[in-house]
Amino acid sequence: MTSDPQMPPPEVAPPPAPPTSGAGPTDPGPTGAGPTGPGTAGAWSPPGGWMPPPPPGPAPGLAYADFWIRLIAYIIDSIILVIPGMILNAIFVTRTAVVFFDTGRLEVNVTGLVLVALVQVVISWAYFTYTWTHYRASPGQRILGMLVLNEADGSALTSNQAMTRWLYLAGPGALSSLITGHAVIGAVVGLLVFGWYVYLAYTTATDPKRQGFHDRSARTVVVRAL
Repeated sequence: MTSDPQMPPPEVAPPPAPPTSGAGPTDPGPTGAGPTGPGTAGAWSPPGGWMPPPPPGPAPGLAYADFWIRLIAYIIDSIILVIPGMILNAIFVTRTAVVFFDTGRLEVNVTGLVLVALVQVVISWAYFTYTWTHYRASPGQRILGMLVLNEADGSALTSNQAMTRWLYLAGPGALSSLITGHAVIGAVVGLLVFGWYVYLAYTTATDPKRQGFHDRSARTVVVRAL
């Protein structure tokens, strides 16, 4: 049996027109990755899958150092600084003992005590400012994997920044050590210094960047590797 040569070919339905942008709840998002209808705004993801937001921090792989690890680093630095102080005090005590055996009288050499305290202050200043500017961290901070950096660009601290930070962080304690020979004044100053360090601890622990008052004043941040 042969087909009729006069029979027209079968009709083919035209393809559906492509939807226009914003036509309905099935309209693809900006990258065509999914719907953007009501209740799905922002649900689309970039090609290759969803990417999690970067962790908070000054740069990839770094985070602002928490208060407690910074406190431990400061204790380590204080222990290191105790060593020259013990040597100086041993020399002073030895000298006082010699005077006592020579004269038979035990006298408090206030000038000697102030001189020892002054030398300790100078050592503290040199210790922190030099390591912050040349190594970007004190030995205690280095041991615990931290760096103290310029807030603006992450570079090493300038001499002015290091001095400012030291004055706010260690200056009050240095001042307290220089006041000797008067129990009442020493007690009052010691109480004020303790309150100051409580304030620094509070501002450091509650700040989003863990910047205490001393950090904000010097425009510095303390970071650690993740």
